[in-house]
Amino acid sequence: MLLGGTPEFILGNTFPFVVFVGYGAFWLAFAATLQPFYYAYGSYAPPGSSEAAGLQTVGFNASFAFFLLFMGLLSLIFLICSLRTNVVFVIIFLSLAPAFGCLAGAYWQLGNSYAAAAREDMATAASAASLAGRFQIAVARSLRPWLDGGSSSLSCLRLSISHSRFPLVTCSP
Repeated sequence: MLLGGTPEFILGNTFPFVVFVGYGAFWLAFAATLQPFYYAYGSYAPPGSSEAAGLQTVGFNASFAFFLLFMGLLSLIFLICSLRTNVVFVIIFLSLAPAFGCLAGAYWQLGNSYAAAAREDMATAASAASLAGRFQIAVARSLRPWLDGGSSSLSCLRLSISHSRFPLVTCSP
């Protein structure tokens, strides 16, 4: 995603650049947190136990939940900013903001030793996040005939800039 953001910056598309780089940095930080080399969860391990025991501690799960909560806040900011762009961005961020909230709740539930509730929160987050991808595919498939230059009654609509009472007029076929 970081590599995808670079051409957006070169083209001058600042909003997609910020989105790509923001989520790319999130995925890098998420991966680095779970790598033993960086010792992020090993520092939470109780003395005398393995490093992997740090993944089950309250401190690690609570702090990681705050990381996901603020990614949800960033997604909410992106949602507000995307209201001027297009519907696909709005739907993506509309589903990602609650998905990150559910993931944060799942890690807080893991910290409280409620594994069943955490699994339910993670399943809810996964379904909310996959909604964005399904919606994007559905919109792309439904718009395909018009993007390919096919004739349609919708391609004939245009906005009239005149002072008429009905600004939406149809052109003659």
